[in-house]
Amino acid sequence: MLNFLILLFAMSASGAIGFYLARERYLGDGKREVRALGAELAKLRRRSQSADAQTARLRTECDRLKRATRKS
Repeated sequence: MLNFLILLFAMSASGAIGFYLARERYLGDGKREVRALGAELAKLRRRSQSADAQTARLRTECDRLKRATRKS
């Protein structure tokens, strides 16, 4: 009976340790994924802003050309 109780205690302790290690790893993976998604969002924002800036530059250049051709 004592051997059974020792075995039961050892299995419970092993399960608890495994649970906490797996939990820590799982939570760490979640943080890593959030950081990766944040980096992707930052890249998309930069691309969007550079595309908007390029569109604005093209519009001003187009307006400048239209004004130049009207004066000619």
